Amino acid sequence: TLAAYREAKQSILRWQTPGQSAVLCLDDSDVWHWQTRGQRLGFGTDDGQASGVFLDGDTAIVRIGGLTRELPLGDWVNLPGRHNLLNAAAATCAALVAGAEPDDIRRGLQGFTGLPHRLQRVTEIAGRIFYNDSLATTPESVEVAVAAFRRPVVLLAGGYDKQLPLAGLAETIRHNVKAVALMGQTACDLQQLLGQFS
Repeated sequence: TLAAYREAKQSILRWQTPGQSAVLCLDDSDVWHWQTRGQRLGFGTDDGQASGVFLDGDTAIVRIGGLTRELPLGDWVNLPGRHNLLNAAAATCAALVAGAEPDDIRRGLQGFTGLPHRLQRVTEIAGRIFYNDSLATTPESVEVAVAAFRRPVVLLAGGYDKQLPLAGLAETIRHNVKAVALMGQTACDLQQLLGQFS
């Protein structure tokens, strides 16, 4: 459940000491206010003048230790999608606090090709790029993946029915996908939702 997930994440913070740091998403007001005895650092887009790493377009504004600088994260991240740039901002914040230098971060981000089954680029054939995102097992994760692309998307969607609402995913498919092939237990429900738009 979401409550169990939150409890598991918050238990990490519960045991922090004042000499440690917590990197929390400032864009999520719930997460930003989780309790910690460590130094609170933010990442995201709504910086509110907090300490941390924040995106201004594809540029990261870094405010840590009383210094402010910019890093061209958009040039360093090879993965599609705004969510991957936000992940890079969080990782950059943690790396800087741990003592990494910007060149270390650049090398790390440029060399990172992603995780298997998470918007993993598989191949390119005749100008078409194929991605494996089979670990996107919730409607929200599929919506974020589709939003990562500026080119037309042909989506293979469906699978095990987790009894999650599918209307938002159907809207995303309707507005952002060129074609879709539905499969698995959720195929019929998605087809019915998509049929409402025709």
